[in-house]
Order: sequence, then structure tokens, then C-alpha cells
Amino acid sequence: MKKEIQFLQERIHPNTCGLLWFTREKLEERPRLFYALNYFFDGLLVNFFLEEQKNENPVPNLFLTKNFDQNLFLGHFNHFIPSLEQKVRTFLDIAENIADEGSRILIVSGEKELPLKMLFKKRKYFQFEGLQTLSSSKTLN
Repeated sequence: MKKEIQFLQERIHPNTCGLLWFTREKLEERPRLFYALNYFFDGLLVNFFLEEQKNENPVPNLFLTKNFDQNLFLGHFNHFIPSLEQKVRTFLDIAENIADEGSRILIVSGEKELPLKMLFKKRKYFQFEGLQTLSSSKTLN
């Protein structure tokens, strides 16, 4: 986990407003980077399970914290959820109302090809950076 925290720490800057995290696993399965992201989001990912157990309706996998005194969002998306693209669009619409234009959003995915790549190229409000592995990153704009 130490390497993963350092990996994220080197990439989350004052102009980073959010992360889109795509996994094949559900959040309950604690996919790779779960504990590192839980650290950055002040334990909100673990608290998600406590809240979900209390509610009969599922809680969205959207989290908010502060980073460098700015809002920092995390949206977790399972590759297999219905209407994935629409859910990501909704996340980005919300983020546009709270984040500054030109802010960076990191796209975290273990896949070789970034999910919804064309969607990110079309959205000009944000700068997107793909983080596909712990050793590579790729700017989409």
C-alpha cells in the first residue's frame, strides 16, 4: 500500500479536482488501490460500507474530500454497470458545477485501453490524465 499511496501522492496536485476510478470488481471487493484511495479520502471508502448496511437503497460510489483546500472528488465505476457512460457524464456535470475550469481529473484504470476515452476527449472543461498502471500515465487532452 505504501507504493500506491506514493504513486497517488505524486499525481494528485492542487489543480486535481477528481478521480474517476474504473474497476472490474465492485467496491465491496476492495479492488486494487482501495486502501490507498481510502487514505486520501479520509476513510470515506470504508465508511461507505457502514452506511450501505444501514440503508435499503444503495449509496452511490461518489466521495468528496478536501485537497490543498480544494474539493476533491472520487467516482468509482464498475466496468459492468448498466449505462456506465451516462453515470460518468452525470459525475462530470456535477464536478463542473464545483470545480474550476481547466482542473485535472485522473482516470484510474487497470485496463490497457482507458474506458470511455472518446467521452473524455470531447469534454473540454477539464484536463484528463489516464493512470493505467503504477508505472505509466497518459494525458488525454
